[in-house]
Amino acid sequence: MKLLFQKIQSAFDNQNTHNKITLRNIEALRNLLNQQLPPEILIYSLKNWTGTQQLDIRNYIFWNATIFALVCMALGFFISIYFFPFAILAIFYGFYHRASTSELICLLQDIQTYYYEHKYNFKFATEDNLPKEGTSASDFPLFKLGNQQNSVLIAIHGKWQVRETTHAYKIFRYHYINREMAYNSKGKWELKDVSYNLYGVILENFPVHGVSISSKQKKACRLGVAWESSDIRFNQKYQQSGINELELVKFLSPDRLLLLEKMLDDFPGDFYVHPETSALCLLSNVNLVRQQSLYGTSVSELAECLETLSMPEFEQFANILQNFIDETQIPKS
Repeated sequence: MKLLFQKIQSAFDNQNTHNKITLRNIEALRNLLNQQLPPEILIYSLKNWTGTQQLDIRNYIFWNATIFALVCMALGFFISIYFFPFAILAIFYGFYHRASTSELICLLQDIQTYYYEHKYNFKFATEDNLPKEGTSASDFPLFKLGNQQNSVLIAIHGKWQVRETTHAYKIFRYHYINREMAYNSKGKWELKDVSYNLYGVILENFPVHGVSISSKQKKACRLGVAWESSDIRFNQKYQQSGINELELVKFLSPDRLLLLEKMLDDFPGDFYVHPETSALCLLSNVNLVRQQSLYGTSVSELAECLETLSMPEFEQFANILQNFIDETQIPKS
């Protein structure tokens, strides 16, 4: 019995020592992050970490106390109520010695945010940094799909430089609720509120203005001049309209149609350029703000994960759209 208690005490001592080292590493990593290093230098620093590697919090005491409490509760139900006080004591003891993981979670989130913002040169939107200027979602006729609720949340904002033009952009999530007939848990039809999420971009200074291309027939998206391109397949898939026939002819050239169709195949939805401000709104069902999560139980594992961290949908979307803007700035006869 004495040997058993010695082993338990040794395990608890090792846990406390391990957690103290982890907390020191968290503090060191926080100081490194505060230096605002470029992402590649940050990864290099992590790969060449000279101190101890551990970056996880152990809670052997908490989990063992929890298991012991559950056993005592079971014995209390089936054998004697005198086991219940031991269960209560074990619960209090476990929570008293539980090591918090909040600092580690916060650090990983801050590193992840910092890395994404510097890798893609944007900012995650907050109440403090949300841009007030520019075109808003209310300027477009695309955000009235919900008969119960419609809300647009800006998630990311930044600027792209394409040739000589700066394009401020905002990535958003559009949440709407429809009251409609749907199957319930029993497989029967009933009237219920159904939530939907769409994603998209509002981009300033698009090279043309007054163009609408929709994957469905939508009255709200139609501009003054209905149009059909030279591509029969494209006409079958998309509703097209604009405000000027000559501009539509120039914009919907065969080469540009291929790029536009590729973009709408990858990110199906609505493509709408405001007729007055030339701001583009592209609304899609692809989650543009999905992030791969940062993890690591050691500093080296953290570096490896950080090296492959990405937002694949946003990255693909940004490349396609910037390429399309670049091609659109080239005059077409």
